[in-house]
Parts: sequence; structure tokens; C-alpha cells
Amino acid sequence: MHWLLVALVALSLWGGWNWWNHERRVSHPPGIVVEAGPAIRAGETRAPWRDDKGFRYASLGAFEGRAMVLARRNYDLGEFAALAPTDLALGWGELSDPRIVDQLAFPQMKSFSSRFVVPEFRRGSELRERPRPELEELFRSLTHVHTIPGAPDVRKTLAGIRPGQVIRFKGTLVLAVGAVRRPLRELARARRSQLRDRMDRRAGARMTASALDTPRLVLAPLSPGDAREAYPAFADRGLYRWMVGEPPADADALRAEFARLAAGCPRPDELWLNWLARRRDGEALVGWHQATVTGTRADVAWVTFAAHRRCGYAREGAAAVIAWLAGLGVREIAAQSDVRNDASCATASSLGFVPDAGTIPETLHGEATVDRVWRLRV
Repeated sequence: MHWLLVALVALSLWGGWNWWNHERRVSHPPGIVVEAGPAIRAGETRAPWRDDKGFRYASLGAFEGRAMVLARRNYDLGEFAALAPTDLALGWGELSDPRIVDQLAFPQMKSFSSRFVVPEFRRGSELRERPRPELEELFRSLTHVHTIPGAPDVRKTLAGIRPGQVIRFKGTLVLAVGAVRRPLRELARARRSQLRDRMDRRAGARMTASALDTPRLVLAPLSPGDAREAYPAFADRGLYRWMVGEPPADADALRAEFARLAAGCPRPDELWLNWLARRRDGEALVGWHQATVTGTRADVAWVTFAAHRRCGYAREGAAAVIAWLAGLGVREIAAQSDVRNDASCATASSLGFVPDAGTIPETLHGEATVDRVWRLRV
């Protein structure tokens, strides 16, 4: 017991020392700390090369400047960690002003195929009330950098950078390719198998959707208790112009349908995930989002209720769902839309989906039509 106590005290002291030296945020007085963002000069700066680990590189341009570090995450496991052991979320302009930065969190996430940052509002953040165009402009002053250190001392320096530090950097933007392609594909297959195994184990507990936040919306997992509130929106016959189905007979019928969806798919290898999207101001229901997940593939759909169309809510909610699915390990996302539904097709395109060349003949409400599948790699 004595030695255990000593070990726990030592670990606690080491943790405190590590936090103080490497994790503690550097503070600044109010105001913009870094005015201008990094500069990129596109073009090859040197001939392609290979390192001693077998990675091959092609230069894409020069990258230099100053920025505030909003978040840092170090990685130790996996081939990508050997290549780029530290990711930095960098900000400038308003995103280097403590009055703005302190209202946000910058969680750095990892899926099987990518590493990314997803800004989140802290509780009570006044930024939530800003119009969407202002928020889009704000987040243009954010970038996420996968750093490839050129020497051991650079690697050590990167690993110890603290949030809030203002750094000056100069480097080369590169396209990096792994040493051996086939083993990487086999590794991806193994990871997909592991994901399916985890999904199988979770099926008995009925894994459900998580609540998602966006600048203007809250996406809450669908529940039978939402039926009475949602009934007027789902009873609108116009909602089914591009959607299979008919309006529910009454709120009880909608409750039964919501209960079926919330219970999940009876097949253990498939997840049904549903969200109702509400505005933050007043919590008015604005739409419905769906995802069906099988292995590392997902099919998604979005519906905006009539009173809230042409406001960009479908894209905002779908982007949050896509980011969440990527964190789950999903690598390919598909969406299917009637080719006449211009708004849905525009939303898919704006999210980065690419349409298949071919189309699918369908019948919707007794009328012959054509659907197109849109695909997104994440």
C-alpha cells in the first residue's frame, strides 16, 4: 500500500508538471493578437523525395506566417502518427482575440481515415447569436495543420506547444504517400472489420445518436415524446413532395412511427440514427435528419419543414451529422435525391458530395421519376 501511495503521488506530480509546462493555456489581453493569416505560395519548391521510413513526398508550395495555437494534439499510434505526430489548430484575426477564443472549444478528432478539428460553442457563448454569414467569415480564420517534423528537435518542440501560444513557422506543403499501398488497404479492411465488431457488441445496448450543436441549431435524437410537437410539421402534405410516405393520421400514429425508429434496426449490423433539428432561439422545429450506418458506410437524408426553408438549415444540420459520423469511423456517405429536387441537390453539392454518373428509375406517389445518388468520402 505504501508503494502504491508513492506511485500515485508521483504520477499526480508528473501530471501537474506536464499540464503546467505543455497544456496550460497561454493568456493574452483582450484584442486581436495576430492580424494576418499564413501565406501560401503554390507551386513545386523541390523535386519529389522519399524519407527513411519509406514515405514519398511531392511539394505543393511554401507555407509560412504567424498564428495563435487554438489546440494541439499529439499522436503515438499508427502509421500516420509516425508521419505527422502533432496536429495544430491555428487561428488569426478574430480567432486570436481572447474575447472570441474563450467562447469556443476546439476538440481535435480522429477517425480511421482522417484527423480534423470541430469548433464548438461553450455554454453561454454569445457567438451563438451571430448571423450565419458572420460565423462563416469568422471560421475562415481557422486552419488545421498536420505537422511533419524535419528533425527530432522540431518534433519535440511541436509536441510541447501550448494552447494560446503565438508561433511563427515556415515549411513546405506536401502530398505524402505511404510506403506500401497494399498493406495499407489490408489495414483499412482490418479496421473496418474491427468497427463492425464494435457495432455488433454495441447492438445489444442499442447505440443511439448523440445530440449535436451547430451555430444556429441543436440536433436532438428523435424520441416518441417529440411526436405531439412534431405532428403539425409531419402532417403537412407538401413535406412528402420528394419523400416516400404519407402524412400520419394523428399524433398517436406519429408517436408509433417515432417509437419504431427510436427502437433501431432489428439487424445487428445496421444502425438507424435520427435527429430533430431545432433553432436555438425559441427552439422551433426546423427539420429532420437521418443516417443509416452499416460498417464504415452510411446513407443520410435531410428534410426541412416548410416554414424554415431557404435558410441553409439543411446544410448546417447535415454538416454536423457528417462530422459526427466521421468521428464514429464512417468513411463513405451516400445521399439519394430526386433529380427534380433542386434544393436537395444543391445542399448535397455544397457539402462536397459528388453525383454518380448514372441515375436510378423510381416511382414516387405513383409518378415515374429519376433519382441520383451522391457520394462523399470522409
